Amino acid sequence: MNRLPSAASASNVFVAEHYLAGVDFRGAQTLLTRLVRASGGHLRHALFLPADETFLAVYDGSSANSVRAATAAAAPTHSSLDRVVGALLLDPYREENR
Repeated sequence: MNRLPSAASASNVFVAEHYLAGVDFRGAQTLLTRLVRASGGHLRHALFLPADETFLAVYDGSSANSVRAATAAAAPTHSSLDRVVGALLLDPYREENR
């Protein structure tokens, strides 16, 4: 039977979406380093979509506002923090999903 992956920590996971105009992999790495330092260990994952000039950062956090504050402070001037939204983190490798 096919089952959907279950959500983990649904109420405390947030995604910050940055628009990175004209940024290459090195620029995305620089942003990642800054976000790691500013997040206090709350950054879980990051994705860079070069064709879309988009950088997504997945955080554990108490609220969208707390994630927005930490993220905005670390983002360089060439980065636009477009939004921070609550998310459901899905784990396809959890035992109940096999």
